[in-house]
Amino acid sequence: MPTLFIAAMYSYIYCRTKQSSNITLSNVAARNHKRDLEVLHNIMILLGTYVVGGTPTLLYFITRIQVFYQIGIAFMPLAVAIEKTVTILLNREIRTHIGYTAAALAHRTPNYRELAIKILKDSIERMLTIKVWGYIDYYWKNAPTFPDPVCFENIMYRGHLLQLLTHYESISGDFTYDIDGFYFIWDKYGDPITKIHYTTTYLAYVIYRQMNEESSAGVTCEPGWVYTICQNHPHLALRLYDIVRDGKTNFSRISSKWKDFLTKHALEDIPLYKNDRYFKMLYQKSTHIWVPFFASTGNDGWTLAWMSSWFDQNETSNFICDGWKIMYKNKYWKPSTNHTQPDCFLDSGGYIGVRMQLNSWVATAFYPIVEKQYSIEATEKLNCTYSWFDNNFGTFLDTDNDGYFESYYYETNTIYSN
Repeated sequence: MPTLFIAAMYSYIYCRTKQSSNITLSNVAARNHKRDLEVLHNIMILLGTYVVGGTPTLLYFITRIQVFYQIGIAFMPLAVAIEKTVTILLNREIRTHIGYTAAALAHRTPNYRELAIKILKDSIERMLTIKVWGYIDYYWKNAPTFPDPVCFENIMYRGHLLQLLTHYESISGDFTYDIDGFYFIWDKYGDPITKIHYTTTYLAYVIYRQMNEESSAGVTCEPGWVYTICQNHPHLALRLYDIVRDGKTNFSRISSKWKDFLTKHALEDIPLYKNDRYFKMLYQKSTHIWVPFFASTGNDGWTLAWMSSWFDQNETSNFICDGWKIMYKNKYWKPSTNHTQPDCFLDSGGYIGVRMQLNSWVATAFYPIVEKQYSIEATEKLNCTYSWFDNNFGTFLDTDNDGYFESYYYETNTIYSN
């Protein structure tokens, strides 16, 4: 039965996605279509893996011929091994959290805000450059809103941008980005220069508008796919936007719609996974069907780290804290063997997490943020993770070679976790 269920699930997702691709093929750039076919190809690999692994066992239950039972016992571990070597080619762009770090530090040292304000402003200006959002032609070249990067879909980028803008307003008291506005300037590939003007308020409005149009309030990050982790940032930003304006606006009321969908549909329910993963990762917009087996510890960490501020703190013990407990008790905690100092890290929880770049660095980096919000007191895991980062990635920086270190940071070998 699990084999038949999985086969039916993947077949349905494949058919619906293929049907959607055929309908819009004439309006999609060639490389977009190529990427869609890669996704479909990988889905069919997963389908084939489970069918091959489960068919002998299914035949045994039908015929009661012992040889099928023996073949099934041998094939199922082989099928799982094959599945874990499959490369899922879904690219994820993980944006910088430097601005959020600065905002957090500013709230801890409110009498010295100048440095945090400068970092936030620099982060915003960087986010507005085409170097950051110029990827939109890969996904939305033929969208009627192109080259506007924030009017349609692309919720991770615009959610981050609004969150940085509202952090900046709340700490600096400077509303220049809302009064004078800012520009997105498209000048790529020799195209005619296009300037698109926005204000903080208008950005908040277009995010709210698309959330309101969706039955779940979930907005796609990539065409056709809604990711759990991408939704936190715009909801947090909308709430901060309302707070900064003393409650004169109420964009954040839309969050209750996503919250309701999240609590009813987003929790991992596959028996093999739910003891060590809390949230599902993504679903198809057109069908609201979640893609099975894409959950990971990194997905849980990123989602839980940002939820409390907008979700409703009165209910964190009933919903979000349960997620922290899953992370704390997770079987994917591993001790490091490279150092005499005891340390540990939280592994990604399967090959999907690794291929989606939600690797052990991401999972472990978010864990302290999650625990410090939801645990009554520090556990042994907290210092254990700090030690892992110190032992493996701790780096002192002396920029002027005067013998005194001005900075200490963690330097890893991947752009997704520095």
